[in-house]
Formats: sequence, structure tokens, C-alpha cells
Amino acid sequence: MVGMQEFRFFDSAGMPIIVETATNPGGRNPEFHTPDKLIDGIVIYGSESNASKTSKWLDEKKGNVTFKFASLVRVASYEWVTCEDLPDRDPVSWEIEGQVMIGDAWTLLQRVSNYPTTSSRSATVEFKIWPSDDPGKYTYVCIFM
Repeated sequence: MVGMQEFRFFDSAGMPIIVETATNPGGRNPEFHTPDKLIDGIVIYGSESNASKTSKWLDEKKGNVTFKFASLVRVASYEWVTCEDLPDRDPVSWEIEGQVMIGDAWTLLQRVSNYPTTSSRSATVEFKIWPSDDPGKYTYVCIFM
């Protein structure tokens, strides 16, 4: 199983990029742990009530998550927040790819392998992907696990 609390994108000026939707095609999400939780702006810390711990995404199949933006954007960096509970659910290897329109080929923006994710819970993990060889703009960005 894989899980994260939040996933955020930023432009080259460090400004947040608004995500319209987050989907997990073919994923198997436990009740209340759907991909929309990745963009709800809520981070849960260990001492908070169990009732509020539903604001995280979990996928039993370790599937991909596709994010859709309102318009073409250039993603310069991204960050994600570890879940408040089990560190063995943290992603350790993934690819970030961009797509202009549905049906277009995906373009690799970054590949991360065997990342030593922190054991701290509700921690923010940051990555820069720009400047890169691909200064393109995309409507969709997918994290392939």
C-alpha cells in the first residue's frame, strides 16, 4: 500500500499551482482515502482525533495519481506530505510525467529511485524539477509509482 496526505505543485517563482482534480485510475482506495484528499489542503498530525485522519490518500495497488490543472502550467517543483501513521506506506520510487492533452504521450519530468524518505510523520518532502531539459507546459501531471 502507498499513501500521502498532500501533494502540491509550484511554478518557477515558488507560487502554488492550483490543481483542479486528482484521480487514481484503477486504484483500490480504502473508504475515505480517495485521491481528492491529496489536494484538500488538510494535513493531520499524530495527536489529532482518529475521526480527522481520513484526509489522506491510500492505494492498496500502489497506483498512479493524475493531477489536472485549469490551464497549461510549467511545474518547477513539487512537494508531498507523509501520512501521520505508517512510514512503510511512503513512496520511495516514482516518476513525474507531464501531458498536454488526454491521449498525448507522457513526457518524463523527473525520476526518483530508492528515495530515503524521512521517518518523521506529517513531514513535507520537497523536489525541484526545473530548470530542466524540458521547459514545457502541461495540463496534466502524473506521479507513476
